[in-house]
Amino acid sequence: MMTPRTVLSFYRSALSFRALVSAVVLALALLLPLSKGALAFSSAAQQAIVVDLSTNTILYERNADEVMAPSSLTKIMTAYVTYRLAAMGQISLDDKVKISKKSADKPGSTMFLVEGESVSYRNLLIGLMIVSGNDAAIAIAEGIAGSEEAFAVLMNQAAEQLGMRNTHFVNASGWPDPGHHSTARDIALLSAALIQEFPEEYKMFQRRDFKWGGVEQANRNPLLGANLGADGLKTGHTQAGGYGLAGSAKQGNRRVVVVLNGMDSKAERAKEGRRVMDWALRTFSTFALVHDDQIVEHARVWLGTRPYVPLRVSTGLTLTMRKADEHKLSAKVMYDGPIEAPVQAGDVVGELVISGPGLDTQRISLQAAYDIPRVNRFVAVTRGLRDSLWGDPYGEPEGVIR
Repeated sequence: MMTPRTVLSFYRSALSFRALVSAVVLALALLLPLSKGALAFSSAAQQAIVVDLSTNTILYERNADEVMAPSSLTKIMTAYVTYRLAAMGQISLDDKVKISKKSADKPGSTMFLVEGESVSYRNLLIGLMIVSGNDAAIAIAEGIAGSEEAFAVLMNQAAEQLGMRNTHFVNASGWPDPGHHSTARDIALLSAALIQEFPEEYKMFQRRDFKWGGVEQANRNPLLGANLGADGLKTGHTQAGGYGLAGSAKQGNRRVVVVLNGMDSKAERAKEGRRVMDWALRTFSTFALVHDDQIVEHARVWLGTRPYVPLRVSTGLTLTMRKADEHKLSAKVMYDGPIEAPVQAGDVVGELVISGPGLDTQRISLQAAYDIPRVNRFVAVTRGLRDSLWGDPYGEPEGVIR
């Protein structure tokens, strides 16, 4: 068990731990919605969001910031906090927890823990995520922080650090409580963080079943086995929240996260989860439009030691868009030319403008690829006379993109 001092040190350590995950948080905080009018799709879920993590693009959302009861989707945060503590060396997943009466007697979904037995965090996490054990959630919370109340403090600290703006946790299992709430967008942020920060541990989420206490139970995730590339995350259900699902699937280099909540039945959750995930994977694809350091144009240089300077993209651009629209993209190089020397490598001298149906116009800065010094005054005068008499002798360079 972590002492109160240890819990406090977790908070301080978590502040420095942000440096390890800041790239993930920054990317997720800047989720990019497709332009309005791009979609003709609707989900039966009361709260929903679909995110392509490859490009941090929101493919669909409905009431994504509406406060909802997250039910057992809460357990994603319980697992996330546990993995973070293990990553910081404050616990080992092989450490064992002695099961309390409160944990063993907890009603609802269970992994059938027995009071007094000792169980590793690793097995508790399997019971938590695969069979949605409420008993496992309490055991983890008590083992780490001494109580669910103290563990909820750690959950809320992590939620704040991840940018989950409309979330507050009261317990580790998602047991109904008026003060326990989240949103579809926040659960998507949490799901993405767990997947990206703990890829090795996340592999456990695709287990199809788990046996404990002589009882074998199946994974409740309806996306598994649907031939979609699904490999997690978690289902949830309470009377207040309805039936919910946070699911993820990977095909090739694409990973899609779907969060749905507020459905009327287990059957509707399964059907809608599969339908929404299939739609996201079939309808969209990711396209690498330009790569890092790619030369996209050669700009004419006036009075330079070279007649042209290559224009490069420092950071490439990959977009998620409808597969049917891939060949409808338009790319234009914009710059005021000829560019007067001297030119310094890295100078921003133009932009690449990309547009297409259902896509907000993308503008990418273009930089000079290398230095072009200015010619001396004598050469400048003679070149000016030559050009005025006979025109530009250089013409177009090879590889100019139009």
